[in-house]
This record gives sequence, structure tokens and C-alpha cells, in this order.
Amino acid sequence: MPYPVVDISGTDPDLFEQLGTKSKFWFAKERKLYLYKQGRANTGENWAEVVSSRICDLLSIPHAHYDFALYGKNEGVICESIVPSGGRLVHANELLARFDRSYDVEKKHKQTAYALKTVLALLRKVSKFATLPPDWQDAPKEVTDPLGLFIGYIMLDALIANQDRHHENWGIIAEPLHRTVYLAPTFDHASSLGREVTDANRKDRLTTRDQRRTVACYANKGLSAFYDVEHPPRRLDTIETFRRAAKQDSKAAKAWLDRLNLITDDSVNNIFQGIPSDQIRISNLAVQFAVQLILINKTRLISIWEEI
Repeated sequence: MPYPVVDISGTDPDLFEQLGTKSKFWFAKERKLYLYKQGRANTGENWAEVVSSRICDLLSIPHAHYDFALYGKNEGVICESIVPSGGRLVHANELLARFDRSYDVEKKHKQTAYALKTVLALLRKVSKFATLPPDWQDAPKEVTDPLGLFIGYIMLDALIANQDRHHENWGIIAEPLHRTVYLAPTFDHASSLGREVTDANRKDRLTTRDQRRTVACYANKGLSAFYDVEHPPRRLDTIETFRRAAKQDSKAAKAWLDRLNLITDDSVNNIFQGIPSDQIRISNLAVQFAVQLILINKTRLISIWEEI
């Protein structure tokens, strides 16, 4: 069944979103708060967001649920707010600044202080007072705290080639009324699945015999947003990021890999079959490239199981 394309053309924006670079606004519908994000033309941001959301469903990872949307002639996505009424999303940059007063909260990219080692140390501290999302019904029994869940987010990033988990793309949610604090569901995955690759480049990588130009080669070069603390600082690749994070809680990491191993080729293909191609711009080459990228990264991740 095709995914819905929600027409919100008659909607009055309540509040324009300040974070990020895209056109965004909040609006109310049936007493719920939704965010509309307009994808930039010919970038694939919209389908990357929706597909990533469905992959989270396959893995039972708590996440913001995205659907395709139209606002007039503008194509975008919508998602219901992950923050309950009266709650507050505390982004990672604010948490890191409390952890390290010299941390630059304004610098999202090329932030060498955004080291994986620092983030994992922060999550160990957060896990002492924060919990898992209270409405998450399908947590692996081995995942008991925010650190274990975040390892799942890092695995997701490696699977979908998400290179943009910067310090405003995750955080914790505080609900003073209920006196609860928990790791926020994962959100904002538009920089994934090779959506920025041109069709000419995709075709070349899908058909070439040059091992330096294949989809696998592209996958191997995928970088995470996290830095190594070695000198000079360098961005870690997505698989190495998961490998290092997994060693902080091997039981949780193996539980996530076990879930990943249950995902079949057909289930990945079926996700893309749900995109209404008569309304959403996505080429056959983009689908072929993204499917192959996911399956390659799945194999690379599963191979780590014995190491952790």
C-alpha cells in the first residue's frame, strides 16, 4: 500500500522552527502538534526521511514518524512532535556544554570537540538519572538505559549511511509534570541513503567493474558526525563508530545486531515500494542504489558481532 501524502495546504503555521536550514513550521491538528519540513528541491531529503522512519519501524527503534506532505506546491514531510505537552527537548549541545564548559554549542559541523568518547561518557552519566522512552513497547531486554538505546541509534546511522547526527539531532526529553527524563526518540535522518548522489553517479556505481567506484566503495567511505580524540582529530566512519560504541555495552549492541539480522532483502525492498512514485520524486536508480547501500551496510554491521 502506498504511503500517504498529507495535504496541509490550508494550514496556518503556528511557529517557525529555528533549528536547521530548511523551511519548517509547527502546526496544530486534532489537538496534536506537528512539524512540517520542506525538502530542498531535487535533493531526496523527503524520501530519505520517510524511508529511514520505516527502517526504524523494522528495527523497533523509537523514532519520530514521518509522512510525505504537500503545502501548496511545496513538497515536504510532517511528523508529530516527540515532545509531550509540558515537556522540553534538551539538545545534546546543551548537555555537552554542561559536561564541558568550553564546548561550543553553536558549532554544528567540523566540531572536533564532538568526540565519540566524550558523547559516550556523557551518556553514561545521563543513564544514571534518565530512562528509556516511556511509551517504547518493544525494547530488547538487553537494552536497559539511554546508552544502550543510543548504541541502537548509532547502528541505525551506519545502516542508512546517516552522516548528520550532530549535536542538535539528538537529546533528552524532560517532563517536569511527571518527573521523568528520558532519551528522545531518534529524529532527522534526511542526510541518509545516498540521497545526495546524482543519478549519473548512481548508475556508474551500480554498473561499474571498477572496485574503486562501486556502491560498496561509497559505503566504506561513509563518515559519522563523531570525531576521534587522536591528534589530529578526524571524523570516524560510521562502522567504526558503531564498533567503538558497541564495546561500551556489548549485550545491548548484540541485541541490536540480532534485530538487524532479522531484516530481509524483501522487507527492505518493500519499504521503497510504498513510495507513491506518481507524487514523490524518486528515480529507479535512487531506489536501487539505496537498497544496495542498506544491504551492504547490514552485512558490514553483522560482521562485527563476533568482535564485541
